[in-house]
Amino acid sequence: MGFISAGDFTDLFYKINGRGIKFIAGKISLHAASRTRNTWNDVHNNSSNWWILEAVRKRWNKLITGKEELEYEDYVAAKYLTDKKNIVILSVGCGEGDHEIAFSRHLNITGIKGIDIAERPLVVARQKAAQLNAQHVNFENISFEKFVPKEPLDVILFHSSLHHFKNIPTILAKANNMLADNGLVIIHEYAGPDRFQFGKERKDMLNKVLKSIPANLRLRLNSGSIKKKIYEPGILRMYIADPSEACNSSVIMQCLNRQFNVLEEKKIGGDILHFVLKDIAHNFLSNSPEAVITLQRLFKTEDDYIASKKYSDFMFGIYQKK
Repeated sequence: MGFISAGDFTDLFYKINGRGIKFIAGKISLHAASRTRNTWNDVHNNSSNWWILEAVRKRWNKLITGKEELEYEDYVAAKYLTDKKNIVILSVGCGEGDHEIAFSRHLNITGIKGIDIAERPLVVARQKAAQLNAQHVNFENISFEKFVPKEPLDVILFHSSLHHFKNIPTILAKANNMLADNGLVIIHEYAGPDRFQFGKERKDMLNKVLKSIPANLRLRLNSGSIKKKIYEPGILRMYIADPSEACNSSVIMQCLNRQFNVLEEKKIGGDILHFVLKDIAHNFLSNSPEAVITLQRLFKTEDDYIASKKYSDFMFGIYQKK
């Protein structure tokens, strides 16, 4: 675990090139909450991460639902919610509202509340709901810690939000208290090492995988340079960029297992793809034969790597109130 990493300076250089000094200046704040909010207010950031790839999203679907075209919202609704009426859902850290809109297609879900500490993504989310005339879908600029539901909740969704909380047991205890009897917590989460401190052994393996990718598929976004090395991010850089990022992510799975009844847990990878494809994922959008073959090889490498692990870095899970 390093306070500063050589990769921090590399990332800083490419972020200034790609997103401008104004974005970087926005990170210079004495308030940790302000730095976190600034990160998530940057709605239209120019990113090249693994989740932008349709093949990755289809892979998630297959690992979670068994079908590439079946999204988890429809899977959950069909498997766990069909025999219920007037279902109320809370989505924590909802961002631009895609998952809330997906759940809204099911007629027995009559109330969906998305909350987020960043206001700008909520503007987009409200526009999406308005375009669909989804009046039962609402969004509020408020933290989970301050939110008080008007009625017991049937489902609480944490999609890429739970790993931003420091005191995981307390957050899950609050979620448990908000739920109706037999209510569900759903996660689609990073639950890997804190602050992405994955260690030398994995770093060596990641760099070996990176070097196996053809150079033309390793071009960094908005740059002619080739990605040549993967580093653990320095702790200082992580704290400056977003103090909440993966701040206590390594305890998520054990806390969920201790505080809820486990209905299902699915490994959805990220141990390799998350770090290898960072800043270069856009090269795979072309779906050229070379890109498709390379990406499928990376999928197989990750499948082999996580096969013997109890949990992968990213997890999908459904849990029921005890």
